[in-house]
Amino acid sequence: MWWQPSQKATTICIAILALFGMMKLEGRQGRIMGFASSFCILYLASFYRKLGLLYETSTKMRQAWLASPSSTKWMRKLISSVQDFRVDVADFYFVRKTTVISVLYTILNGTITLLLAY
Repeated sequence: MWWQPSQKATTICIAILALFGMMKLEGRQGRIMGFASSFCILYLASFYRKLGLLYETSTKMRQAWLASPSSTKWMRKLISSVQDFRVDVADFYFVRKTTVISVLYTILNGTITLLLAY
């Protein structure tokens, strides 16, 4: 599977700007920006968690098939030659369950940078 990094970059930028706006603006605008940042962060976290779960599940399933006592020599050879299911992000990397942490760190780092700059 393949996912465009422009979607990730756009959502991260919106989350950073919305968090910055939530902290700088007062009243209704601040609450709206807080809602927008929460929505973006939840979207990214749930999306990457599901994509990472696909990779983790396929890895466990392949290992279970290899360790099965009923599998023959040819079956093990066939299963070893097959790669795990994974989601490639435009030839840069593939998504694991821990990718969520790096995305949240990027949002936090960008927000802190904006707050210190302005």
